[in-house]
Amino acid sequence: MMDAEPVIFFFLLLFFLPSISSQSPPARLPPSE
Repeated sequence: MMDAEPVIFFFLLLFFLPSISSQSPPARLPPSE
């Protein structure tokens, strides 16, 4: 599972990149519950 770290980081980038680019908070994020 050594590829888990880069994969998670990549997913985070893909998820936060559009938000940062739009300078808006991730409103389409589901509740953290």
